[in-house]
Amino acid sequence: MLPDMSNLTHRWRSLIALCALLGALLGGGCGGSSSGEFEGSLDPLDTRVNTSTPAGAYVLREPAICCRGRRVHVAWVDERVGQGDIRFNTSTNGTQTWLAGDLRVNTDIEGAAPRRAPVVCCEGTNVYVAWTDFRLPVGTQIYFNRSTDSGRSFAPLDQRVSTNVGQDSFNTNVQICCESTSVYAVWTREETGAVYFNRSLNSGGTWLPTPRRLNPVTSNGSRPAICCEGESVTVAWEDDRSGALDIYATSTQDGGATWLAQNQRLDANPAGSARSTQPLLCCEGTRVYCAWRDRRDLGETVYTNFSSNHGVNWQRSDLRMDTSAVLPTEVESHSIQCAKQYVHLVWTDNRNGELDVFYRRSINSGIAWEAPEVRIDEGVPGATQSAQVSLCANVPHVYVTWTEASGPDTSDWWFTFSTTNGSSGAAAPQRVNDTPAMSTTATEGALCCDGSDVFGAWVDTRNAPAAPVGRPADIYSRGSQ
Repeated sequence: MLPDMSNLTHRWRSLIALCALLGALLGGGCGGSSSGEFEGSLDPLDTRVNTSTPAGAYVLREPAICCRGRRVHVAWVDERVGQGDIRFNTSTNGTQTWLAGDLRVNTDIEGAAPRRAPVVCCEGTNVYVAWTDFRLPVGTQIYFNRSTDSGRSFAPLDQRVSTNVGQDSFNTNVQICCESTSVYAVWTREETGAVYFNRSLNSGGTWLPTPRRLNPVTSNGSRPAICCEGESVTVAWEDDRSGALDIYATSTQDGGATWLAQNQRLDANPAGSARSTQPLLCCEGTRVYCAWRDRRDLGETVYTNFSSNHGVNWQRSDLRMDTSAVLPTEVESHSIQCAKQYVHLVWTDNRNGELDVFYRRSINSGIAWEAPEVRIDEGVPGATQSAQVSLCANVPHVYVTWTEASGPDTSDWWFTFSTTNGSSGAAAPQRVNDTPAMSTTATEGALCCDGSDVFGAWVDTRNAPAAPVGRPADIYSRGSQ
């Protein structure tokens, strides 16, 4: 239990966030890195990432982000030409400036087909991007490209990693994980319900010619999640083999060469009795943690389970994360992160009317969780819609962002953090987008962190015309100084 339970709303926030906010306004910094404090303030202004086009001219969406040190990589869907492409930019100084010309990642004819849902992973000077691609005459495939020079250029030919699964099939929901020279990808084929896995052991140079199906042919899987630690890889997904969706997982200890003989079910209620969806994973050492949304309690809540042996075995009992007497009917988003013995979880639910943001942590590797959960967004509970929560953590830092909306076309992106592994503080959240409050739309936020550096990117309509055709937007970014 935390030492002070009298003020749950302010218990989590660090006092150093107030210093960071003042630093952002006055141009100063907080310093004090030796004590684990936030190193400096947020950048004074946010910056536009799509640098090759006029501001507010085209439809841009779905940013994905990765960072190592102060090198930050962002990919997004960009409709400046035809039906769209995957575009990319990189910063060497933590989002303060970007390459003058952003890059196209897919290498077929520009704008020839729609692309969707890019994901990014980075390791050393290698940057990996995967996405869903409509370029073949029927169906969708998973494509991949890589940069070996820290995002300054990409390979001249992208690769289809969903090989030998049918050129007329619909492959989607790709997720990737990278470790050393290994890159692992998972996705689902919609018409067969297959959860597929593919890998590269040479930094994305070549992939297995035949992906491996991880769930039995008698089940339909969807929305896979992946995490990796060395050659240990764990994959979890939704699965309907017993009726209503359950959460299943499997793992490999040799980089995907062999897998468990049987899938493991992670939700501990009777199989197929209630809908469990949207698993998320994180790995730390030998331990793997999973969080998902669950409807066993006549509303929607978040549950967790963990494995202490790289996903080979899981606990027989899962844990419900909210302690509210008023059962929420909706969990809009959730995120889980782990760092050493700390496990951090955030989610949004509507127990108070509209969606609020809640935080809870474990300090003993998921065995027990401190209660009750903490509400992070401020103001009157349930008065505004707080959604699209993101989380990033490393000892002793915990970073959380969310979108807060007052109407269908007005929203801001908010940020708060702790420098004490989520244990104490009393400072207010900060608004990340530097436009006037609730004057535009800031949404689809993506977050990354490395030590005391934290960076984000989001979709922003500040430059869009008053009567837009489609929904033009830009990709904006901001981070620590």
